[in-house]
Amino acid sequence: LFWQDTFYLNGETLAVPSTLKTCMKMLADTRQLDCTQLEEALLANLADMLYPHYLAGYLALGD
Repeated sequence: LFWQDTFYLNGETLAVPSTLKTCMKMLADTRQLDCTQLEEALLANLADMLYPHYLAGYLALGD
């Protein structure tokens, strides 16, 4: 979920770097993200940001 430049995950605000805002808006809008289109550095930053939330059970990997 996002509103203006604020992102939320499981009801809590999530600090999103400006380089990842487009990806996160796509994830919020579609509830999925095709990571095959992302540059390797961008994908690494996204994974670093989301991995703790995945471990907490807030996110799931798709097929």
